[in-house]
Amino acid sequence: MLDRGQANPHAGIMIDRLLTFLRPLLSANLPWANFFTVLRLALIPMIVGLLAIAAGWSGWLAWFLFLVAAASDWLDGYLARRLQQQSAFGICLDPIADKVLVLVVLMTLLTLQQLPAIALIPVALILTREVLVAGLREFLALRQLPMPVTYLAKVKTTLQLLCLALLLLPIPSAQAGGQWLLWISAAVTAYTGLQYAWQARKHMVLAL
Repeated sequence: MLDRGQANPHAGIMIDRLLTFLRPLLSANLPWANFFTVLRLALIPMIVGLLAIAAGWSGWLAWFLFLVAAASDWLDGYLARRLQQQSAFGICLDPIADKVLVLVVLMTLLTLQQLPAIALIPVALILTREVLVAGLREFLALRQLPMPVTYLAKVKTTLQLLCLALLLLPIPSAQAGGQWLLWISAAVTAYTGLQYAWQARKHMVLAL
């Protein structure tokens, strides 16, 4: 555990690295909707690095950056509609950024043993569903068939982000609640995967 005297230099280094991440984004002239989607991806290595440091201050900063990343999931969609900045780039990258954020942070928590071993079950359910649905989307896209995001799938993403916000919060009672919510979000995640598979069953059968 780092004391306060050791924490400040490390905090300065992490802030400098964050600014290094953000500088290319700010100078890239991206539409605001796409900027926040790319920002979400850019923050992921920072969150992982802060969790790996395992200092008191780094846990709080990781939690704060995760909140920024989670908020960007709502903000990029809002700006795309408000500013009429819908694009194929954003439509493709937005769900990818969500999945990478959730899966990388979950795997980091498992690797750092900040989750009990039994949490591997809901994490495996979430990972399996996300990979299979991504493959299903690609399969349908090759046949020029849409697979619109369902309302329950949006609820699923919200539950996952809320769960991680609680798990990352350096307060034991919040983390305990996050572990319960992890099982709930995994169940909803798996159910939405079955929904998508059921909707696409005819096309999958024809492709066999």
